[in-house]
Amino acid sequence: MTPTRTEMRKQTMTSFRIMHTGLWLAALVVIVYDLFYLIEPLPEPWGENVTTWLTLLSSVAAAILGTLVFRQFQHDDPPRLTWTFFLLGLWTWASGEIVWLAIQPIYDSLPDVNITDFFWTMAFVFFAMSVVIQYRQINTYNFADPESSRRLKLVDLGVLALALGIASGVTLVIYSLMLRGGYGEDWEPLGMFLAILYPVLDLGIGLAALNLSRLFGQGIWGRAWWGLIAFAISDGITSWYYLGGSQYLSETSDLILSLFTDTLYIGAYIIVALACLSHLLLFRRGPEPTQDKYSGEA
Repeated sequence: MTPTRTEMRKQTMTSFRIMHTGLWLAALVVIVYDLFYLIEPLPEPWGENVTTWLTLLSSVAAAILGTLVFRQFQHDDPPRLTWTFFLLGLWTWASGEIVWLAIQPIYDSLPDVNITDFFWTMAFVFFAMSVVIQYRQINTYNFADPESSRRLKLVDLGVLALALGIASGVTLVIYSLMLRGGYGEDWEPLGMFLAILYPVLDLGIGLAALNLSRLFGQGIWGRAWWGLIAFAISDGITSWYYLGGSQYLSETSDLILSLFTDTLYIGAYIIVALACLSHLLLFRRGPEPTQDKYSGEA
């Protein structure tokens, strides 16, 4: 039964209220985070625990909302596979935040490479696979038949390996240039490599996904990927800082830059969460997101 104009107006208003509430809640989380970051109203480690917990809750919120969007697709909807890997990436990131919270009390200073790097790295593999599958579905879906499924999976894996290889090559070039500039002298080689690789992957995957999302709905389905662009900026500055850039900063500049990057880090999770919320409202209370059933990319 087609909803009446009045019913559609009520649905739109309800969606607006929910989204408006989500935006206010997100703003409140950022304000509380920054207050504990700057003023430190509680003695350590309680103050730091508050900011860590807020980051963890933001990552879990993004994963939960992504799960709800994923459940809107039927089993045979092509976007479901794209969202499967996107969702795996979100939950892997959230798991990494949980592990980070758990191991912090164990170490006085975390080693350059630790168990959380496994979660960050696997999440990037899942996100990259999500983009690769979306690209393949856009370009070959209408020509694919059931018998070619195995071949297409091999193509997906090949493109994924090529993309990760290119990212690693770019990382090695930056790695070499930074070593020549005197950065990372006290770092383990693998730790320094990963510190550079993460923002490279953030930026590469995010830009590729946003480029694909422009093909449908004027980019509306690409909102969640803006979180990776935010992570690229935050991770890139953070890596530069810890690899030796901090020596060039005054005390005030150090505080401002640290506040900016750490706020942007939690903000990236919030961007993904709000984007997933907007997708969910579009499915449940708004008009159909598109007339093309193959356009529901992450």
